[in-house]
Amino acid sequence: MNRMSTSRVKLDRWHHNIMPMPKKRLDKEVFMSGKWTPNWSIGDEWQVTHCYNGQQFIVNTAKRTCACGFWELVGIPCRHAVVALGYRQKNPKQFVDLCYSRRMYELCYENAISAINGSEMWPEVESEQILSLHYKRGPGRPKKLRIKEFDEHGGRMRRPGVSYRCTKCDKIGHNKRKCKSTVQDAEAAKRKVTYLINPTYNTALIFLFKILQF
Repeated sequence: MNRMSTSRVKLDRWHHNIMPMPKKRLDKEVFMSGKWTPNWSIGDEWQVTHCYNGQQFIVNTAKRTCACGFWELVGIPCRHAVVALGYRQKNPKQFVDLCYSRRMYELCYENAISAINGSEMWPEVESEQILSLHYKRGPGRPKKLRIKEFDEHGGRMRRPGVSYRCTKCDKIGHNKRKCKSTVQDAEAAKRKVTYLINPTYNTALIFLFKILQF
């Protein structure tokens, strides 16, 4: 409801026959058309050539077609068609598809969605109770792992803001598996042994420690 009313207000502030986004794309094609040269073939058929790289496209202004396919696909004259239309002193805005016009936009949002009261003011209707759908178990073994997002990677993910210290060279920024040092640091080895025998840092050892105490 808010979208319909907001769109009608936007239309009142827009005074062009073509809507903003299609007009922006048409202005871009008009700007890029300065690098192309039209050559009239016969009737409404043109051969448009690039001034530098020599590319050529066939444009038919009567059928509203271009060999690049942009005009037929998008409905907005491409840069090749703009050159051909400009040679005949025709406005390319008149060849934009009708779906981008102000009139079509007005027809889409001229109908309004009626406002409704709260659910406490709705009339009560006598009907059967709506039951939930029956659960149907899918074929095959159920999955235990969740489906990961496209930007997630396999393996263990590091916590943000935590620096890791290597237990081999005692340097920050990597672990023992990616360490390139060939010498074992004494302090790092001592810290690793302290970590393994201290039950406050290892959940498995905490559980084992409690069992032994019991």
